[in-house]
Amino acid sequence: MKRQRTNHKRDHNRVKTSEEDLALNPSTQLQSQAASSIGKVRTHNEDALFSLSTQVCLQAQHRALGLYIVADGMGGHVDGERASSLAIQAASRVLLHKFFDLLTLEPPFPSGKSVEALLNQAMQAAQMAVLEGVPGGGSTLTLALVLERQVYYAHVGDTRLYLYTHSGGLQALTRDHSVARRLVDLGQLNAAEAQVNPLRNSLFRALGQGEGFSADFGEVTIEAPAKLLLCSDGLWGTLSEDTLVKSLQAEPLPVDAAWKLVQTANAAGGADNISVIIVDIH
Repeated sequence: MKRQRTNHKRDHNRVKTSEEDLALNPSTQLQSQAASSIGKVRTHNEDALFSLSTQVCLQAQHRALGLYIVADGMGGHVDGERASSLAIQAASRVLLHKFFDLLTLEPPFPSGKSVEALLNQAMQAAQMAVLEGVPGGGSTLTLALVLERQVYYAHVGDTRLYLYTHSGGLQALTRDHSVARRLVDLGQLNAAEAQVNPLRNSLFRALGQGEGFSADFGEVTIEAPAKLLLCSDGLWGTLSEDTLVKSLQAEPLPVDAAWKLVQTANAAGGADNISVIIVDIH
């Protein structure tokens, strides 16, 4: 019995030392929330979401990891539902298998170029899944991959990724692939006109296209506590940026913040499906 107590004490000391080591290597913390609604007008929800926040601890060093994806299907309710689901399944499968496997290896972190290459593989897999599974259908796809304070993202269509910080306010990291946005870029519309232009929902680039498909990629380093907002056009097309900012300004982030945004969009008419992911990075 005495020998057992001695071993237990020694084990307890080992745990305590490990905890002290972890305290000397504080990790970025990720808290995510997701919510989706059919809205008040549509009969089916063609949006799809994927939200995963986790940590890997190797050699007393934490790695905060997050993968967040929003897709909005097109082509009629049956095809739209299937297209968005297939897109997220294909993209997440690539990243969960290849990227998360990399992070079980010892440091250093993967390079930015290697991460972008993996994101491109994920987008191409989503493209093939939609082409083969829903001929004639399509989907938008916006994903964010968070590694500690580094955010990598890929995007096609008009689902959006926003970054919010107290010092910088709300910033759209993605650019819509809509005809209206293209007219803004060409100087033929201003931002206010594009917001109400009927062409704002007409996409010139999306999953399911034939030849010439391409996605946008980006990377941003978070230097201070920040929040990410991923959403479908049922949210950003209904609510003003001021309303989005007010929802993201809460500190700490309320547990039901994503659902409150969905409820607010529904109260404003709910003309489309509404999907939201909020990620608190601190």
